[in-house]
Amino acid sequence: MWLDAARLVAGAALLAAASVQDWRTRRIDDRYWVALGSLGLALFAAESVLEGARWEHYLIFVPAAILFYATFFGEELLTEEGFRFRPVRIALFTAALLALLLEGFLLLPTADAGIFLQDLTIPVMIAVALLFYLTGLLHGGADVKALMAITLLVPRYPGIDGFPLLESALDPRLVGVLSIAYPFSLVALTNAALAFVVAPLGMLVHNARRGSVRFPHALVGYRVPVDRVPRFAWVMERIEGGRRVTVFFPRRGWDREEALRSLREAGAQDVWVMPQIPFLIPMTAGFLVAFLLGNVLFGVVALGLGR
Repeated sequence: MWLDAARLVAGAALLAAASVQDWRTRRIDDRYWVALGSLGLALFAAESVLEGARWEHYLIFVPAAILFYATFFGEELLTEEGFRFRPVRIALFTAALLALLLEGFLLLPTADAGIFLQDLTIPVMIAVALLFYLTGLLHGGADVKALMAITLLVPRYPGIDGFPLLESALDPRLVGVLSIAYPFSLVALTNAALAFVVAPLGMLVHNARRGSVRFPHALVGYRVPVDRVPRFAWVMERIEGGRRVTVFFPRRGWDREEALRSLREAGAQDVWVMPQIPFLIPMTAGFLVAFLLGNVLFGVVALGLGR
């Protein structure tokens, strides 16, 4: 369908542009996500009209729009000082919930219950994105916003002349179940996460070419002169108690400058560092793979089962 082609082109273009900005500055303008999500809502509305969707289906646009735009506009209910009463925000969230409940009430008892279940994946995935952020599964706010925007851009599994390849070979009934249990945006996220599984092999090859292989350091980082540490890299070593120690997964609270100072004072000439790779880059790749190939994890499992 041409609408899916538009989703692919627009999603790839905006995600790629945001990835470039993320790589250069580690900051992304929210306008990328607002544009992507707004385009998604417009394409979803056009698709609904072209397919002659029931009027009840259009109720999903109320919670979809409110939950998405509330991420970028307005004041939060929960702040560092605690709960803050925001009448307008509470009224909007209440309207979103009532619209969702009304659609379910009208469609679930009918033969079109599947329409509601597919629509339900939109607010559910927005909530899942927030949950991933709160639990630390997604560290960056831009990653969460990207996941939300992708949810609106591709609310159903796409289909473009035989693509995605993995889904095109499956029973349509199974694809229908997967589109509800495993929405497209979650497929894109899973594909992105799988990239980090194979990343250590790429890092090992890089270090082997430079003749600097030390396990397990070479699987997650690389060695640089102590005075030439890249701006966007975690320092994996420091001096503690007169000994040079390694932290393989340094995170917030790890004082980079203090670590480098202690190494210089100890006479260190080089240091192992871990590149800070923006997750948006593999997410962009995961989006493209999801469109053209499908759920890679599902494909690997099916292959392992001999199917």
